[in-house]
Amino acid sequence: MINKVSNAIKKEIRKRFEAGEDLKELAYEFRLSYGTLRNLSSKEKWQKGINSTLLYLQEVQKDVEQHLEEKEEIKGHYKNLHKSTLAYLIELERKKERPTNKGREDALRTRIATHRDGYQFAKELYSIMNSEEELDYKIKLAKYEAYKDEILVDEKEREIKLDSDLIDLKLKKIDLKTKEIKAKAYGVVVDE
Repeated sequence: MINKVSNAIKKEIRKRFEAGEDLKELAYEFRLSYGTLRNLSSKEKWQKGINSTLLYLQEVQKDVEQHLEEKEEIKGHYKNLHKSTLAYLIELERKKERPTNKGREDALRTRIATHRDGYQFAKELYSIMNSEEELDYKIKLAKYEAYKDEILVDEKEREIKLDSDLIDLKLKKIDLKTKEIKAKAYGVVVDE
C-alpha cells in the first residue's frame, strides 16, 4: 500500500468521496491504505456525499430533457397522422367525393378513432400535457431551478471556506517556521 498521494489522485478521490462513494472502496481501488485516506479526509475536512444532491439534480435534469424530447417526437408523430387524415378528407371534399361504400366509410372512421385512441394512450404514457398542465409543470420547474441555484450557492460558499481554511493553514505553517527559526537563534532545540 502506498502512503504518498499525488494531487491529481487526491482530487479524484475527494471528488468521488464527496459524490458519495465509500472511502474503503476508494482506498482499495487506488491501492492506498485506508488509514492514509481517512487521515487525509479528516485533515482536509472532506464530507461524504456533499455533492451527491447536485449530481442527483443534474441526472434529474438530463432525464427531464430526454423525456421532453420523446414527448415532442410523439406529438409530432400524431400531428403528422392527423395531417395525413385531414389531407385525405380535404382531397375527398375537393373532388366532391364521399366514400362510396360502407366499407370505405367504416375504414375512415376506424382510422380516425385509432388515431384518437393512440393519442390518448400516448398522452397517458408520455405525460403529454394540455396548456394548464404545462403551466403547472413550468411553475414546478421554476421552483426546481431556484432550489438548484440555492444548492450551487452553498457549494460555492463551501469552496470559498475550503480556500480560506487552506490559506489559514499555510499562514500557521509560516508562523510555525518563523517561531522555529527564532527558537534556533536562541539555542533552543526544536523536535522535528
